[in-house]
Amino acid sequence: MISKQRLTLILIILNCLSFAPEGLAQTSLEEIFAKSNELYQEGNYTEAAKGYEEIINRGMKTPVLFYNLGNAYFRDKNLGRAILNYERAARLSPRDDDIRFNLEFARALIHEPEEHWLDRLLNLFSIHELILFTTLFYWLLMFGLILYLFRRGTLWLRLNLAIAVIFLLSGLCLGTKIYSEQADKPAVILEKTAARNGPGEDYSVGFSLPEGKRVVILNQREEWREVGLPKEGLKGWVKDGVMEEI
Repeated sequence: MISKQRLTLILIILNCLSFAPEGLAQTSLEEIFAKSNELYQEGNYTEAAKGYEEIINRGMKTPVLFYNLGNAYFRDKNLGRAILNYERAARLSPRDDDIRFNLEFARALIHEPEEHWLDRLLNLFSIHELILFTTLFYWLLMFGLILYLFRRGTLWLRLNLAIAVIFLLSGLCLGTKIYSEQADKPAVILEKTAARNGPGEDYSVGFSLPEGKRVVILNQREEWREVGLPKEGLKGWVKDGVMEEI
């Protein structure tokens, strides 16, 4: 978990880099963060959430901010936005125990199906980490192949084969991760809604989506979006305003 001290330092730096017109009083990010934490401790979760949202809207997006915002929404009984922000925090810090626990706890409240073991494995790493990992083993493989040209032997051959396998596996994980997070356009339902069999109120209701349900956006037609539930094998149309992309 990112410490409050580290986040405070980042807030101070960003605040110093921010340009404020002379004569206009602008509350610093550090002050907003401190005030939001104070409001949260006092039980004023609605106002605390507004403070965290303001910091994020100013361009400060960190795991601890999304985590705190998720906690504020959860305490304010806004399960949809709580899960949305836990999801965003988990993307940035996938191995954080507090984030994973709260996300899994919130998911359990809406009886979300358990993740497949492959999804759990991929969720241990962020896209940036997989990019670094894949790049590292690519250059190790190139270096190993060059050495093999000058020092042929069984040991070097086996070592290069091992590096090549790891490189291919990491590249496969990276491609799958990018597809699942960007091409699939995952989103969270913010309020209980009915998924219809077509893009309009005239179409019959196919199934119901609870607040906090994770869906995949498949298509869009005017103010309607087609969403899918890959685990359940369901598809339906909902209005655009009832969900938000992760």
